[in-house]
Amino acid sequence: MTSIPPQAPKKKNSNLVWILAIVGIAGCGCIGVLGAILFPVFSQAKLAAHKTAFVSDGKQLALATLIYASDNEDALPLAPGWHDALRIYMRDEDTAILEPGNVNDTDFTFGYFEPIAGWDTFSFEFPDLTPIYFTSSTLGPSPVSNPEDFAYPFHEDGIVVNVDGSVDVINYDESEYYDWAPEPLTFGSGDD
Repeated sequence: MTSIPPQAPKKKNSNLVWILAIVGIAGCGCIGVLGAILFPVFSQAKLAAHKTAFVSDGKQLALATLIYASDNEDALPLAPGWHDALRIYMRDEDTAILEPGNVNDTDFTFGYFEPIAGWDTFSFEFPDLTPIYFTSSTLGPSPVSNPEDFAYPFHEDGIVVNVDGSVDVINYDESEYYDWAPEPLTFGSGDD
């Protein structure tokens, strides 16, 4: 009888293991590269969402202010307590923007431009370029009296709410076009 020579043990799955190991290592590398590409994109999307929310909040403030003015002989709110004066003109869920440091979970809020407090809304030469509210790093609903408190939380962009109710997204260079030292218009007595 002939004997069968012993055979070497077969490596059935060793090639499969090596292939899976290489695919796993390459997959982790691809995930790392993909993550490195996508994280800045997600960060920019989050920043754009915050900016959009700030613009929406600014429009709510503008609308509440214009309604307040129409109920108060066209006068803007007075600086102390301006946020309390506007509260009744806003829906309950919108009043969160009047709370200190509660604007879209950021460290920024809307500052009230104090020099124009109580002015008549028709006494501005350029109501579309005269700010009432603007993004500010001063936490809380405190009045702000100088443009140096204006903050640019969105990569050199900030939000300005103007007397005419318009809301603008401006960058640092554009802030010089706004009327930070308005003079009230005076109208003649009609005896001319």
